[in-house]
Amino acid sequence: MAITESSVARWRWNPRVACRVVEDNAFILLDSRMVSLNEVGTTVWTAFERTATLDDAVQAVATAFDVEESVARADAEAFVHELVTRQMLIQGS
Repeated sequence: MAITESSVARWRWNPRVACRVVEDNAFILLDSRMVSLNEVGTTVWTAFERTATLDDAVQAVATAFDVEESVARADAEAFVHELVTRQMLIQGS
């Protein structure tokens, strides 16, 4: 993962994103592209509704699904990288 996606970098939703959560699944729309997320993805995604760090998202997943932090971190890092690549998350302040 790039240094800008480290656990101390702060991320937030791209303001051009539209999102709705239905029955623990998020549906995200950006530039006519829709992405649907499962419960884990939705937990990661909603952690960034307000500016947050990767560590915040990891903690949210570990708590919500009662998993070890190392397991939550592996999943969250990969997913945050994908969200950043797709420009759904942008650097926050």
